[in-house]
Amino acid sequence: TYTQQTGSLQVTISPPGAVTAGAQWRVDGGAWRDSDYTESGLSVGSHTVEYSTVSGWDTPISETVQINDGLTTTTTGTYTQQTGSLQVTISPPGAVTAGAQWRVDGGTWRDSDYTESGLAVGSHTVEYNTVTGWDTPINETVQINDGLTTTTTGTYDLQTGSLQVTISPPGAVSAGAQWRVDGGTWRDSDYTEGGLTVGSHTVEYSVVSGWNKPADEIVQINDGLTTTTTGTYTQQTGSLQVTISPPGAVTAGAQWRVDGGTWRDSEYTESGLAVGSHTVEYNTITGWDTPINETVQINDGLTTTTSGTYVQQTGSLQVTISPPGAVTAGAQWRVDGGTWRDSDYT
Repeated sequence: TYTQQTGSLQVTISPPGAVTAGAQWRVDGGAWRDSDYTESGLSVGSHTVEYSTVSGWDTPISETVQINDGLTTTTTGTYTQQTGSLQVTISPPGAVTAGAQWRVDGGTWRDSDYTESGLAVGSHTVEYNTVTGWDTPINETVQINDGLTTTTTGTYDLQTGSLQVTISPPGAVSAGAQWRVDGGTWRDSDYTEGGLTVGSHTVEYSVVSGWNKPADEIVQINDGLTTTTTGTYTQQTGSLQVTISPPGAVTAGAQWRVDGGTWRDSEYTESGLAVGSHTVEYNTITGWDTPINETVQINDGLTTTTSGTYVQQTGSLQVTISPPGAVTAGAQWRVDGGTWRDSDYT
């Protein structure tokens, strides 16, 4: 009776990642074996070792091994991981300028259009960093293919908000007061400016004759919200002093008023008058001609002065003395204790 000579075979698979991925081997088309398994009872002579196909790995080529009587032959099958590349483009350019970047599988942050190579074939996660003032694209899963470059795009959305500015008081609004943000278009009170980027912006107020404009101010715009603020103008004012002449008219009760207001005595100073043109009026006094109304200009922080001159109303008096004998005898007349006058003098 002959006894067949046999030996054993042990095959080690590398790298560990391939083993983890399910790589196995078999001899002569037999049962699939895990790495480091020892197949015994193999006849002495040549045998073929074959390796299984594993997704994402290049399979080692089949090999022929020699089995020797009573010995264990060992060999190694090395898988090569299949890899590809990934290029990610970030848009818009404003987000890139603001510092937007991407990374794959939690690795190193990369700039837009960078190509990450050596990525294992299969699914990978692309993540985008947080940039102030921009909404971050959601994470995405990309498929890497052997020897190819996968491309994808991450689009950031600019965060914006609105601004509404109220101008007071109403008199300033009626006078033409407006506002603008960052040197843009002039807007009326209570207008809402939309589409402003998140962050700090400058509000400016227009110049209006007769009003002190509010100082420029910095406002904060928040994502999806409307920021409100108020700009308060201060009316520019001055004073008016009116002197009435002659003293006789003042004694007789002459007074003045501005813009139909309260009657004032000579040399009274009326304060708090808005900058601009105003009308001075004089009252009527028996026996005096009233000055005509006049327009005066009030200036910010100053006192305008003017005078109103009344003219006394007068007539003539002629006195005739009779009879002629009295005139011949030296009769004369005078008015209000004045100079003595002859008959018929006017």
